[in-house]
Order: sequence, then structure tokens, then C-alpha cells
Amino acid sequence: MIAYNLQALLAVTFLSLIHLCAGRFHFPENKWHTRFLSMAGGAAVSYVFVELMPKLGVSETTLQAISTDIIPLKERHVYLVAFLGFLFFYGMHRLSTGEFKLKASVVFWLNMASYTFLNFLVGYEIVDINDPFIQPLYLFVVALGLHYFITDRAMREKHPGIYHDFGKYVLVLALYAGYIAGLLTEIPATLIIYGVAFVAGGMILNVLSYELPHDQKSQSFLAFALGGILYSIILVYQ
Repeated sequence: MIAYNLQALLAVTFLSLIHLCAGRFHFPENKWHTRFLSMAGGAAVSYVFVELMPKLGVSETTLQAISTDIIPLKERHVYLVAFLGFLFFYGMHRLSTGEFKLKASVVFWLNMASYTFLNFLVGYEIVDINDPFIQPLYLFVVALGLHYFITDRAMREKHPGIYHDFGKYVLVLALYAGYIAGLLTEIPATLIIYGVAFVAGGMILNVLSYELPHDQKSQSFLAFALGGILYSIILVYQ
């Protein structure tokens, strides 16, 4: 167990380094930059649909076994929570576009609240060696790292000053806070499943918002497809 806790700590540190160092990678805006981001997005998308969604289905069966009959629609709870997560993160995304004419600082803190919650839950989940959502750990960390790299880039573009000077450190602290909480406490399985489902909905939204190629260059789509197919093969045959 101690050995796994050290692996979990290394995983949290790796994800933290992405937040801290992603801004140091200044790729020129050329076809190689586009291909890299598209391949990363393809890999993250494949993880959501090939690995995460089937595990949500298994978790739904677990919830049915421990839920009482007085709770309505218990056979669809996990999917409803994932949908709520999608709506919540979509609302954050729409706020960041200026549709509701909120101040940039308000939009920043709303985004930070959602990402801080996600990071805390990720840090907590990583500690549990029996958690099916994050095993095998290296595949989870690689996919999430690619996801972090792209969303981190989006935050730096929208809120360059405050995110670089303050926001990224809050997200790093949230990861370690979740890790420490996972070592010291035990949250009921039902809350963990609901939390993961909520975050999964957010990940799907982020996939659609940030990780699908937005330009019309054919090499972007081909790189996206290649990244998705290769990572799907790894997930299926690992």
C-alpha cells in the first residue's frame, strides 16, 4: 500500500507540473503545433468514450444495488448526474464567452471554482488503488495530463495575468489537498460515484469545447483521429 501511495504522489506531482510548466512551452502557430494539440485532444476524447463511459455504466449497477426503492430513477442516477455536470461546465463555458456580460474577474473565479473541484476530486481518487475509474493509473494520468495541458492553455489565453500568477497554484494545491484527504479520510462510495459522474460530464464538455479541432485543415482532423485511434488501441489491449 505504501508503494502505491508513492505512485499516487508521483501521479499528482506529474499533473501539478503540467499546471506549473505548460506556459513555458511556446509552440509556434504552425502545422506541427496544430497536429500536436489535435493528437492530444483525440487521445483525451478516446479515454472518455472507451474507458470512462463503460465504467460509469458499471457504477450504475453498483448504485442500483445499494440504493433504496424509494429513490426514483435509481437506474439512471449516474447518467443524470453526468448530464448535470455537462450543463454546469457548459454554463461556465458560456459565461466565459461573455454571453451574460459578466466581469472578466467573475468569470475567472467561476472557472477556477469548477476546476478546483475537479482537481480535488482527481487527487482524492488517485489514492484509492481499488477505484476502477483511475486504474490502470498510468493510462488515467496520461489522458488527464493531455486534458490538463489543453484546458490550461485555454485558461492562459483567457486570463493570462491572474491565472499565471495565482490560478495555476490554486489548482496545484487542490490536487495535493485531494491527495491528502484521500490518505486521511474515506468518502462513501456513492458520493465518489456521483462526483466522478459529475466530473465526467464536465470532461465531455471540455472535449467538445477545447479538444476537438476547430480549424478546417485536414491535417488537424487526421492528427486528431490518429491520436484517438492509437490511444483507443492502447486502452483496449492494455
